[in-house]
Amino acid sequence: MEKNNKTANSSDFEVTAVPQSGRKSLWTLAFIFAGWGLNSSEIISGGTIAAPLGLTKGVVAIIIATAVNCALAVLLAVPGAKKGLGFALMTRHTYGNIGSKIPSVVISIVHFGWYGILTALLANVAIQVMPSLNFKIVAIVAGLAIAVVAAVGIKATAIIGYLAVPCVLIVGLIGVFKLTGSASTFMPGTGGSTIPMGISQGVGAFAVGSLLACDIARFSRTKGQAALGVCIGLFIGLGFVRVLGAMSVLTTGQPDIVLAFAALGMAGGAFLFLFLNIVSTTDNILYSTGLSLSNIFRWNRVYLTLIAGVLGTVVAVMGLDKFFGAWLNFLASIIPPMGGVVIADYYFVKRRDFCELEDIKCPFNVFALIAWACGIAAAMLNIWCPAIDGLIASILVYVILMYAVKKSRPEYYCRLTNTQAKISAQ
Repeated sequence: MEKNNKTANSSDFEVTAVPQSGRKSLWTLAFIFAGWGLNSSEIISGGTIAAPLGLTKGVVAIIIATAVNCALAVLLAVPGAKKGLGFALMTRHTYGNIGSKIPSVVISIVHFGWYGILTALLANVAIQVMPSLNFKIVAIVAGLAIAVVAAVGIKATAIIGYLAVPCVLIVGLIGVFKLTGSASTFMPGTGGSTIPMGISQGVGAFAVGSLLACDIARFSRTKGQAALGVCIGLFIGLGFVRVLGAMSVLTTGQPDIVLAFAALGMAGGAFLFLFLNIVSTTDNILYSTGLSLSNIFRWNRVYLTLIAGVLGTVVAVMGLDKFFGAWLNFLASIIPPMGGVVIADYYFVKRRDFCELEDIKCPFNVFALIAWACGIAAAMLNIWCPAIDGLIASILVYVILMYAVKKSRPEYYCRLTNTQAKISAQ
């Protein structure tokens, strides 16, 4: 048993629940979540939302989108902390032992895309500061270096958060003061968007981050600590960079924060800001990718993380970052409904008492996939706010289907016994 525990600890508990002895403090988690939210792509997201809406409507859309992202993250972080499970393992309860591989495959593919986009962005930032550099060489070196750090695990992720978050916030605040001081008025919105559309873009942009908050929250000592860590980290990190992106676009007309800061005489600060920002984000992304791949292949997380880093680096070298806008709309359609099914399963179907992993009897829950597909269809109909439409639809469809088959398919209802529930609650 001791040998198994050492193995689990060395691999960050990728295929098992995190024991209480492996849990972290609130502030460690808050820093990691802040680093998670300080996402350089969210600077672009904030600018994309605000450019057509203008300052007031843009900030309203950003605040609501960030609140939805935070709520979604909390709803998944709470069971993650209670059971010590990341999202990949949690989906076994909902989609089945075999069916859970489908969400893990989708998450992994999405992460390859995100990792490639952000690594390409990092390479472009380096070239703007030092034009003599070669894009592909910088992308390859950066992509592989971050992969090595992510392979180390949660300890390295925490250290990066401690280093990156204060520096990014300080440089960002200086930039905010300079941006507001350099512009007598904010530019009006260009039109062509609405607040619901802006909300959907924001929710979609960080939908994967919200779902995978439980990958970090599983290290929380209590459910309350997990919820508080998510709220502190995401509102400080995610909300801040989105507003910064909006202000950059509406004062300088420049969505590229490096060029906007450079115009204010902050070229060095801009590079430091984005470098630390991107490194902290890509490290988190690759860490969660390793967990998802572990659920698919049941191999060592370290090796899988390195392989994912190589694949993500290939995406970066291909220059796919130019498809950022289409990427946001794609994520808004498919990711929130995936999490909605898990939320419905935990809170409404199994009444907040997931059983232990080894007690799951269902290999493949087809109703979870149907609910997910219905959520995607609802998002694509664009009735009001695609991301929220899809989330609500997936929850409603799953609850209805599961209650309809409650008596005929008992293997879908793996819950704790009364004795186990009392022990789990202690």
